[in-house]
Amino acid sequence: MARFHDAAVAEQAQRDFIARVSEKAVPSDLPAKVVKVDAGGLKLANVLKQAGLAASTSEANRKIEEGAVRIDGTRVTDRGLTLAAGAEHVFQVGSRRFARLKLELKQ
Repeated sequence: MARFHDAAVAEQAQRDFIARVSEKAVPSDLPAKVVKVDAGGLKLANVLKQAGLAASTSEANRKIEEGAVRIDGTRVTDRGLTLAAGAEHVFQVGSRRFARLKLELKQ
Protein backbone atom coordinates (compact mmCIF):
# COMPACT_ATOMS: atom_id res chain seq x y z
CA MET A 1 0.00 0.00 0.00
CA ALA A 2 2.97 2.31 0.51
CA ARG A 3 3.40 2.34 -3.26
CA PHE A 4 0.15 4.32 -3.61
CA HIS A 5 -0.01 6.29 -0.33
CA ASP A 6 2.55 7.68 2.10
CA ALA A 7 4.09 5.38 4.72
CA ALA A 8 2.03 6.73 7.65
CA VAL A 9 -1.28 6.04 5.87
CA ALA A 10 -0.07 2.56 4.90
CA GLU A 11 0.90 1.75 8.50
CA GLN A 12 -2.44 2.99 9.83
CA ALA A 13 -4.30 0.89 7.26
CA GLN A 14 -2.30 -2.16 8.28
CA ARG A 15 -3.05 -1.56 12.00
CA ASP A 16 -6.76 -1.13 11.20
CA PHE A 17 -6.76 -4.36 9.18
CA ILE A 18 -5.07 -6.32 11.98
CA ALA A 19 -7.43 -4.88 14.59
CA ARG A 20 -10.50 -5.68 12.52
CA VAL A 21 -9.54 -9.17 11.33
CA SER A 22 -7.28 -10.65 14.01
CA GLU A 23 -8.55 -8.87 17.10
CA LYS A 24 -12.23 -8.68 15.99
CA ALA A 25 -12.34 -4.95 16.81
CA VAL A 26 -15.24 -2.72 15.78
CA PRO A 27 -14.30 0.04 13.33
CA SER A 28 -14.13 3.41 15.07
CA ASP A 29 -15.03 5.52 12.04
CA LEU A 30 -18.61 4.34 11.44
CA PRO A 31 -20.97 7.09 10.30
CA ALA A 32 -24.40 7.07 11.96
CA LYS A 33 -27.33 5.97 9.78
CA VAL A 34 -30.88 6.87 10.74
CA VAL A 35 -33.55 4.17 10.90
CA LYS A 36 -37.15 5.29 11.38
CA VAL A 37 -39.07 3.36 14.06
CA ASP A 38 -42.80 3.30 14.85
CA ALA A 39 -44.02 4.24 18.33
CA GLY A 40 -44.33 0.54 19.16
CA GLY A 41 -40.74 -0.15 18.15
CA LEU A 42 -39.27 -2.24 15.33
CA LYS A 43 -38.21 -5.89 15.39
CA LEU A 44 -34.47 -6.50 15.18
CA ALA A 45 -34.73 -8.37 11.85
CA ASN A 46 -36.47 -5.38 10.27
CA VAL A 47 -33.84 -2.99 11.64
CA LEU A 48 -31.09 -5.12 10.10
CA LYS A 49 -32.90 -5.20 6.76
CA GLN A 50 -33.53 -1.43 6.71
CA ALA A 51 -29.90 -0.76 7.58
CA GLY A 52 -28.66 -2.93 4.72
CA LEU A 53 -26.99 -5.43 7.04
CA ALA A 54 -29.24 -8.22 5.72
CA ALA A 55 -30.82 -8.69 2.30
CA SER A 56 -34.14 -9.82 3.78
CA THR A 57 -35.85 -10.32 7.10
CA SER A 58 -35.50 -14.08 6.61
CA GLU A 59 -31.72 -13.72 6.28
CA ALA A 60 -31.69 -11.44 9.32
CA ASN A 61 -33.65 -14.00 11.36
CA ARG A 62 -31.23 -16.77 10.31
CA LYS A 63 -28.25 -14.65 11.36
CA ILE A 64 -29.92 -13.91 14.72
CA GLU A 65 -30.55 -17.64 15.33
CA GLU A 66 -26.94 -18.47 14.34
CA GLY A 67 -25.67 -16.01 16.95
CA ALA A 68 -24.01 -13.85 14.28
CA VAL A 69 -25.69 -10.59 15.40
CA ARG A 70 -24.24 -8.28 18.02
CA ILE A 71 -25.52 -4.99 19.39
CA ASP A 72 -22.83 -2.87 21.05
CA GLY A 73 -20.64 -5.99 21.24
CA THR A 74 -23.25 -8.18 22.95
CA ARG A 75 -24.49 -11.26 21.09
CA VAL A 76 -28.24 -11.24 20.46
CA THR A 77 -30.18 -14.47 19.82
CA ASP A 78 -33.76 -13.29 20.52
CA ARG A 79 -35.65 -13.04 17.21
CA GLY A 80 -38.52 -11.29 18.99
CA LEU A 81 -36.39 -8.41 20.27
CA THR A 82 -38.10 -5.07 19.58
CA LEU A 83 -36.01 -1.91 19.54
CA ALA A 84 -37.51 1.43 20.55
CA ALA A 85 -36.75 4.86 19.13
CA GLY A 86 -34.33 7.19 20.83
CA ALA A 87 -31.19 5.06 20.96
CA GLU A 88 -27.95 4.77 19.01
CA HIS A 89 -26.18 1.41 18.78
CA VAL A 90 -23.41 -0.29 16.83
CA PHE A 91 -24.78 -3.36 15.04
CA GLN A 92 -22.63 -6.19 13.73
CA VAL A 93 -23.72 -9.04 11.47
CA GLY A 94 -21.06 -11.69 10.97
CA SER A 95 -17.45 -10.64 11.17
CA ARG A 96 -17.44 -7.95 8.49
CA ARG A 97 -20.71 -6.03 8.42
CA PHE A 98 -21.01 -3.12 10.84
CA ALA A 99 -23.32 -0.11 11.13
CA ARG A 100 -23.88 2.63 13.69
CA LEU A 101 -27.66 3.14 13.73
CA LYS A 102 -29.65 5.93 15.30
CA LEU A 103 -33.24 4.85 15.89
CA GLU A 104 -35.63 7.77 15.43
CA LEU A 105 -39.39 7.95 15.79
CA LYS A 106 -41.42 8.05 12.56
CA GLN A 107 -43.59 11.11 12.20
